[in-house]
Amino acid sequence: HIQPVVVFDTAGAARDVAEAGDITRAAVAPARAAEVYGLQILRNDLQDFSDNRTRFVLLSAPKA
Repeated sequence: HIQPVVVFDTAGAARDVAEAGDITRAAVAPARAAEVYGLQILRNDLQDFSDNRTRFVLLSAPKA
């Protein structure tokens, strides 16, 4: 009975949970966000696959 909520970023999700003060809410976010917003970490290493990795790509266009 989970209702997902789409947010802009994971740290923002942690902030929203902390500000709501509702113990029925949770966020998937970095441990540092939990520290900053005073949240309890319920589970570490939450992923679908043990070798899961996040990859980032930086794109830029040349200045005209």
